[in-house]
Amino acid sequence: MYKNYDHNLIDCAVIKVDSVRKSATYEQDGSALTFGYNYTVRKEDIEPTMKFIKELFNELNIPCSRVYISGFACLTEDYIWTKQRITNHALMEARNMEEYSKLSTRK
Repeated sequence: MYKNYDHNLIDCAVIKVDSVRKSATYEQDGSALTFGYNYTVRKEDIEPTMKFIKELFNELNIPCSRVYISGFACLTEDYIWTKQRITNHALMEARNMEEYSKLSTRK
């Protein structure tokens, strides 16, 4: 019955990072009130990773209004975010925000 069960599943937590509040348009359609990020990490890495995310986002000037655990999951290694992977993602987001800022200030 459970032939496809993967015995290499890892207990994980989903760390949610709330970033920028959405406009009223989004609130009307019932979606989440903020833009943000989800990072799935090993349960034993929750606290150090949350601290790391806060420091990283602050250093890169990425808005970060709240960091919290939004749920739990059992996943394979492929779906787990490492500090390096989180850093690469945050750097990409910081560059995107910088580019967007340049475009929005053009006249």
